[in-house]
Amino acid sequence: MKSKATVTFIAIALCVAFGWLPILRASAESSDNKRIRMAAVLYTENNPFWFSVWEGVRAAAADLRIDLSEYQYANNDLEAENMLETAILARVDVILLRMSNEYSARTSALIQGAKAKGIRIAIMDTNDYAEYCDVHISIDNQGMASALADAVERKHEPGTGILIIKLFSSSSTTVIRQGEIEKRLAQKGLFDMVRYLHLPESEELWARSMQNYLLENEDIVSVVCTGPKATLLAANTISGMGLTGRVRVFGFCETKEALDFTKEGTISALIAQKTYEMGYFSTQLANDIVLGKTLPTKNHTIDTLLIDIHNVQEGYKMLRLFPD
Repeated sequence: MKSKATVTFIAIALCVAFGWLPILRASAESSDNKRIRMAAVLYTENNPFWFSVWEGVRAAAADLRIDLSEYQYANNDLEAENMLETAILARVDVILLRMSNEYSARTSALIQGAKAKGIRIAIMDTNDYAEYCDVHISIDNQGMASALADAVERKHEPGTGILIIKLFSSSSTTVIRQGEIEKRLAQKGLFDMVRYLHLPESEELWARSMQNYLLENEDIVSVVCTGPKATLLAANTISGMGLTGRVRVFGFCETKEALDFTKEGTISALIAQKTYEMGYFSTQLANDIVLGKTLPTKNHTIDTLLIDIHNVQEGYKMLRLFPD
């Protein structure tokens, strides 16, 4: 025991004498303060929705001193998978990932391979691959569909029709929203008033299809859309036909144009997703799982906001936009 204590004393004395102690301390501190390396593989910021998400991701990364690598893909699954593979090869600590709603065996294999290498996975916005991730962050699709159906019910006039727009190709998210809207309208005794317009595959024919339907069914006063694209189509068509004020649109917001239609009264109610908060909160959670923090749940949802003419300014603020 005495010889061990002597050796320890001599080692400390040498460190002090030669100035090694501050170096050892600095080395220990740098190890403790190692910055987390995160790769964000997300959809391109070339639209307001994802621009706002990226703003939230970058702000959280800056606040938490995360080394952030950005991988932005267009609407192309192969491109996204290649970026995911690049991020895995970079051996980052965590990947914040948003893939499309179409399941891919290659994506699944890549995610499981990343997990085998000790890379943590945070999945954003889609339910696919949620079983393989460490944390899952999504918009409350059921909640916002229920809120939209409630808005339709508040504006409904007895004896009038409700038209639900269905696109030729619908994502799993859209299907969930539609099912929840139908369920909610049925609970309110309005389902017998619901009709459907199935739009053709060619987008060039969408506006004409809707125009013809509204001309042939003048009892329709509420048009319900389950996604941003259909919402803008309905608003543009109804505005162009001079039906603003007689036919109301209910839908989902991703753009300034949708908010402008709400401001002028063509759109009665919009569901706006808190995209900045989604980006920020997702990055926080990705940071937490790398640090080994215990999360109360694996699945997290982001609240949404119902926007109408009375609070449309909140929508502009949420998407970091400004009205004309």
